[in-house]
Amino acid sequence: MINKKKDTKKKIIEAAINELREHNYQDLSLRKLSKQVGLTTGAFYKHFSSRDELFEEVTLEISTEISQEIEVDLIDCEPQTAILKYADKLFKLFDDDPNLMNFLFFNPVASQVLIAKKPVFPLLELIQQLIRNLIITKHLKVNEEELFIQLWSFIQGYITLVVNHVTHFDSQFLKRTLNQLLEEPESE
Repeated sequence: MINKKKDTKKKIIEAAINELREHNYQDLSLRKLSKQVGLTTGAFYKHFSSRDELFEEVTLEISTEISQEIEVDLIDCEPQTAILKYADKLFKLFDDDPNLMNFLFFNPVASQVLIAKKPVFPLLELIQQLIRNLIITKHLKVNEEELFIQLWSFIQGYITLVVNHVTHFDSQFLKRTLNQLLEEPESE
């Protein structure tokens, strides 16, 4: 019985991810989603107490899948190169799968997951680990949290500008800017 419930929950999550690839997350219909996996809307609520709970699970699943995909590309990379590849991969994913990435970054539950930090948001944990590795290998005397905020703010801000067609993606600009942010600041 427990395995069947887990299987059904997994099917709901997979169906939700497929729907999110095709449509904006605000348009996700629980009734339609339930029907796709052969459930009534009432039966859906036996697996998820709310739409927000589903969104939390889906956010974590997508984050896990993407971080695992990115990690494969980072094997044997030095930390600075790994951070550049990480950012580049996010841009490619936004280009290839804009609805899903829009959901991951901008659905209201995603920020709740980030704030709670429980369970861990794998995509965020990956960039934080890359930053720690950079600080250690380059013996940087920087505040890890400040460097994270600078990098994440730039990456997410630049993504937002590109996605909203305010500017176009330029891999050389991305590389130059990230390299500038990763340089050790001069002593004051």
